[in-house]
Amino acid sequence: MSKANLDSILRLQKRTARVILNAPFNLRSVDLFNTLNWIPFYMESHINQTALIYKRLQGKTLNYLNELLVINSNTHTRNTRYCNLNLFCPRYSYATEGGRSFTVGSFRDWNSLPRSLRILDSYSRLKTRLFKKFLVTQKKDLSF
Repeated sequence: MSKANLDSILRLQKRTARVILNAPFNLRSVDLFNTLNWIPFYMESHINQTALIYKRLQGKTLNYLNELLVINSNTHTRNTRYCNLNLFCPRYSYATEGGRSFTVGSFRDWNSLPRSLRILDSYSRLKTRLFKKFLVTQKKDLSF
């Protein structure tokens, strides 16, 4: 999804929070989201991308994703600590793609997760912990 589309959805989400809470326009949206226990839509899209990668690693996705999302251990023979948990990021042209494609963005999201989240045994548990992680980060952060 493009940045412009994500921004327009975020504006709509902020407006919806103001209507639900009957809040004035000058109140910060972070405070509104914290009151409603919401996270921004773009964070939800990160959670869904990460959950899709989890499904891929568990072997519960379609074949085209198996070819698109390659595990590190399938590309080399070295037995490293994260070879079965990290994904291999293909080369991309920074000038034309800039890392905005689904594969590059999802690799970054997945590989940056703590190991404790990547080794969970349940899809729903992963999504719940990711949501809580983003919500806690948002409550600590004062602006977005």
